[in-house]
Amino acid sequence: MKLGFSLSPGGLLLPYHLGALASLAYHGILNEDTPIAGSSAGAIAVASHAAQVPSHQALEASMKVSSSCNPLFLASGGLMPRLRLELYRLLGPDAHQTIQERPGLVGLAHLQVYPKISSQLETEFNSEESLVNAICDSSMFPYFTSNRPWNVYMNSGLERTDHNRPKQRRWNRGWSRKSPIAKVTMDGVFTEPAFRFGCPDIRDHVDREIKIMVCPQELPNLLSFGDPSSFAFSDDPQVVSQLDSSRFHSEDVIAPKLEHNVMAQASKLGLMAVGPAPRKTLASLYEAGFCDAERWVRKEESRNS
Repeated sequence: MKLGFSLSPGGLLLPYHLGALASLAYHGILNEDTPIAGSSAGAIAVASHAAQVPSHQALEASMKVSSSCNPLFLASGGLMPRLRLELYRLLGPDAHQTIQERPGLVGLAHLQVYPKISSQLETEFNSEESLVNAICDSSMFPYFTSNRPWNVYMNSGLERTDHNRPKQRRWNRGWSRKSPIAKVTMDGVFTEPAFRFGCPDIRDHVDREIKIMVCPQELPNLLSFGDPSSFAFSDDPQVVSQLDSSRFHSEDVIAPKLEHNVMAQASKLGLMAVGPAPRKTLASLYEAGFCDAERWVRKEESRNS
């Protein structure tokens, strides 16, 4: 059976993903042939792993990006430039080649807003810049990572602008009727229904898709009626019509356990996703991802024995 892993968004909870991937790789479940895809924080983790960046280096880079946020939990448009800088430092000039030579699928998801709204899963990277742009598109959360709502690509060979760098040319509308904008992109969290929590759908590429989430799987389910078995009113035809029970099985998700005080847990994760955290906290988050993946591996081994 061909397994694939789909990683959720998570903002500055990125270390959780890094720990989970490190655990899966340690056990040999995640290898060069394993399809992996991610959105936003998940895309960063997927790209760094596929580029063979050691997990401790990726963790250190995530700590540097986290420090770019201010104590009021607002990136103030400064997070995207810092992310881009750290990606160039972390991945290196040959990362796109390493990823392209990898046998297994590597997918980075984003939402295309213009010229047509559609979910995109980028799998081809022909340069260092195209790889970094794909990661930044997937991580373009409006007014958080940037002070603008989206990334913009320009037509006719004009330099791309993500509103974090000054434009070096101006489009002369008098010379062409063609739109100056080639495409507009946003964060990968918007590519899937809410109950998938932004995990790219790679079921066409694998026999079994495992989602890795930075929050308990029950949270997005509760928000979107994602798991009919968890609701007393699941016999309601209007509710059942919205559900796809095949999409969520507990054995197909690596995620933190749901705590007794759900609202407190959700609030804590939400604040950590958008605000700076001490290095010790981020290291603990990495360890939590590693341990949750370990727990999943043990369950898989007992299920298959």
